[in-house]
Amino acid sequence: MFVTESDGTMTCRRTCAFCRQPSTVSGLDPAKVALWDEGRGPHIQDVWPELSAGDRETIQSGLHSVCFDAACPDDEPDEDWPDLDSLFEQEPGE
Repeated sequence: MFVTESDGTMTCRRTCAFCRQPSTVSGLDPAKVALWDEGRGPHIQDVWPELSAGDRETIQSGLHSVCFDAACPDDEPDEDWPDLDSLFEQEPGE
């Protein structure tokens, strides 16, 4: 999954589970790769705050940003979950 490049950085190479195409994130600091420890270390957003959410998703799951957005659109309300915004607008005891 992670390979060391000639410049000393690391590259994450995965296969997208959605489209089955290769997905990569390059230029990773080996110390941060070791810290994350395949998800057993700190949360990925704490290890790589400088990376985009899409790059972090690729490292974590292999999914491309486009594939993740297609699989998990956030513009449609989830009928199984309440509208949390409306819950927070209510006065206590309502």
